[in-house]
Amino acid sequence: MSDEVEEELIGFIRKFGHLDNLSITWFGVPFSAGIVTNGYLLDSSVVFQLLELRIQSIQVTIDGQHEVHDSRRHCISGAGTYSTILSNLDCLMMASWDGRLAIRININHSNKSCFSDTAEMLRKRYSLHKIAVHPGIITPGANPDISCVFDREAEAKFFLAQAKESSGRSMRLYPGKGYANCTASARNGFVVGPEGEIYKCWHDVGNPAMVAGGVTKGSKWHWPLISKYMVGTDAFEDPECLQCYALPLCNGGCRHFRLRRKYRIEEMVEHHYKRTLCESH
Repeated sequence: MSDEVEEELIGFIRKFGHLDNLSITWFGVPFSAGIVTNGYLLDSSVVFQLLELRIQSIQVTIDGQHEVHDSRRHCISGAGTYSTILSNLDCLMMASWDGRLAIRININHSNKSCFSDTAEMLRKRYSLHKIAVHPGIITPGANPDISCVFDREAEAKFFLAQAKESSGRSMRLYPGKGYANCTASARNGFVVGPEGEIYKCWHDVGNPAMVAGGVTKGSKWHWPLISKYMVGTDAFEDPECLQCYALPLCNGGCRHFRLRRKYRIEEMVEHHYKRTLCESH
């Protein structure tokens, strides 16, 4: 994000007048509050700045142990990233930074068997520090190859197996409240891209068709898209959801996936079969 776009963003925020609360998360770029990063550039020079920049929480993604991770998350050159990321985390844990570190292990059918060993290794490696290791279930929206992602039944079996293996110590057995309000449904919630474009959901970043507006002067707002996110995906307007006993717990689930299922299902199916046919030939 350029200095010019940052200035435009500050001006955009000021238009809201007095704010009792402002929460900012910088995705991939260490700046303030919290960051979500793959950890590859979280080297000693960045770690040194964490306290000065008041970064209180960091989430890093790992996809399994060495070979598994490098087969899924490598550089454009093909070089692995696992060793660099762990070296950076070692540096972070040895520094004076005392924030919260969450390590997310992305899971689908191709690597579900290595979750337990990877999580145990990370917990032991950083046992003296404040960390949380948790699985991140890869969804069809995050990966167009839907053959390897979990459906609801597979996801439930995975969590039950993990709870059984750990005797319930590392997995919550009982459902809890989830998906209250997120950026997609919040009136004053925005995701700002590197060029100043605005989205309603993190999943949409980089997709021109899902741009909802912009922080720069003269930006046009995509009101039909905004209304679909804020109203069209409301679980309390969905007859099927209103009949479901789990509604108070899930609150309808993720707005992004509700929107895709309701308004963009044909696009999802077309994309999947085009990809499948290209790979088979």
